[in-house]
Amino acid sequence: MNKAGARLQIDESNDVTVVAFHGRLDLEGVDEVEEAFRAAAPGARRLVIDLNEVDYVSSSAIRMFLSKARKIRSDGGQLALCRLQPLVHNVFQATKLFQILPIVTTRDEAVEQLRRVVS
Repeated sequence: MNKAGARLQIDESNDVTVVAFHGRLDLEGVDEVEEAFRAAAPGARRLVIDLNEVDYVSSSAIRMFLSKARKIRSDGGQLALCRLQPLVHNVFQATKLFQILPIVTTRDEAVEQLRRVVS
């Protein structure tokens, strides 16, 4: 593992897949987790990205999230982000990415929102 120590944890229980990221999602961190994230839950139609343990996201991380969102939406699904740290949340607000990638406060709220939106 590199010094950034980025990693992810996948929970595919029930009808919603949750991917929790840990560490800095800078260029090195994204390189470390991107392949696993791309391969995560290939048939998932409801995906929650939990960023509670992430204190930094680079443009590479944003590209990774947008790419996964496009794939899931093309399959009739939806993705939501949750538990963003203040600095990470500011990045999504400043870039207006919250208009493309829904952001909710808690993991439970994200799961419930996806269950309502995707049948």
